[in-house]
Amino acid sequence: IGSRKKEMNPGAIYLVSSIVVLALATTWGVALVISPLIRVLKRHPATNLSSGFWFLLALLPLIAGGVMGLFSTGASLMKSMGWIVDHCGAHPGHPHLCWTHLGQSLIPGKAFWGILATGVTLFGYSFHRSVWPVWKFNRSLKAFRGPNSFSIVRSKTPFAFVSGILEPRIYLTDAAVNLLTPQESAIVLNHEREHIRRMDTIRALVIDICTRLFPGFGTVREKWAAATEVECDRASLRAGASPEEVAMTILKLSRASGFLVRTGALTYSDSSEAHLRLRIRSLLHGQPNGRSWILLSIAVSAVIAILAMEFSGVHHALETLLGALRG
Repeated sequence: IGSRKKEMNPGAIYLVSSIVVLALATTWGVALVISPLIRVLKRHPATNLSSGFWFLLALLPLIAGGVMGLFSTGASLMKSMGWIVDHCGAHPGHPHLCWTHLGQSLIPGKAFWGILATGVTLFGYSFHRSVWPVWKFNRSLKAFRGPNSFSIVRSKTPFAFVSGILEPRIYLTDAAVNLLTPQESAIVLNHEREHIRRMDTIRALVIDICTRLFPGFGTVREKWAAATEVECDRASLRAGASPEEVAMTILKLSRASGFLVRTGALTYSDSSEAHLRLRIRSLLHGQPNGRSWILLSIAVSAVIAILAMEFSGVHHALETLLGALRG
């Protein structure tokens, strides 16, 4: 009895690959559009912009690529079922700008597969470089876990941090336990519990991946970390501590550790004196209302403008205009 081998249609393979290339191109295209905005915001006071703003700004390229991939997949399925008409087939005779036919119209075969391989490799490499250190670091902390709500690790440097992706946990060094009074320890623990409540370890991992993928996004990570620390300091205020008590605890712990301030899930910086001043100023003088939504709307508008080129009316108008300019 002969066996029938199921072979995938080469056209289907090329279609899936085209959608992946389209999503990758959209992702990096949006990242390039956002990069000038990031440079403008580099000198903007971090207290005026929330951590949520910086997190969403970092995610915009990935969101745009995902939306474009889903949209193109849906359009391809509807065309195959005869629900919609292929726009490009109905309007010949002008420059071809349809993104769903990007590989067929603009990119030669070898270059197309090269772009696909490069994009997938970059995503895989960035994911590995971000996740692997976190996994190794969390494994090294298992020996210090106990029944308490926080764990104590051995170190001559006093500091506190949160580590863990699925099950984040608070860690204090024994030097910090010996340095802080019970009231100061409560302030520090309230700050770290706020990191857990906000799932900041997951956010830090996502931002780290975006920083590795997109040039110029290092500023986003730095600003997000600064805004996150400012916002988590308020958890101690809500627990009943005064701004002066929280500020003095931060100063005491930071000076004893050499201005060792948490700037990410695993990264600590000894050049965070500016962040420290920002936290103290925000505690003592309050945080001014920023223009987060105004600035974010600029970035979102740029993404919408790029995605709008997928709709037939928009890109057909552009194609017709280019055809007229070419004579």
